[in-house]
Amino acid sequence: MKIDILVMAIFAALLMQGCATTISQEAVSVKLVGDVVLSKGAHEVVPPPDTNATLPAECKLIGEVKGKDYYLFLSPTLGFARAKDAERLIAGAKNDLRNNAARMGANVVYVLSVETWATGTNVFITGSAYKCP
Repeated sequence: MKIDILVMAIFAALLMQGCATTISQEAVSVKLVGDVVLSKGAHEVVPPPDTNATLPAECKLIGEVKGKDYYLFLSPTLGFARAKDAERLIAGAKNDLRNNAARMGANVVYVLSVETWATGTNVFITGSAYKCP
């Protein structure tokens, strides 16, 4: 009986864990232009400090790239994600974005948008992937 409860508790804990995305060796050098932050309980894209900044003319647009991170079912708080949960999800989605960009051959990603579920348990980031000299 005690073993059944322990097995069920371990299984439940695993279900609540997110798919923590780590960054690949190839993606370490992928630069993000713009950022995603948690502001007043919502995720938002922060443009680069110089909003008039453009990528060098030699940069070639490769295409759209997406990154995501999420909790499989619920956040560890069993409902709405806390700020530290959201920060982990943002970091994981950025890593996924950079990993996907590196697979495409890009070395720069211009962050365009961020979407989240109302519970804050899912983060999706979209950007434009570029290959720059």
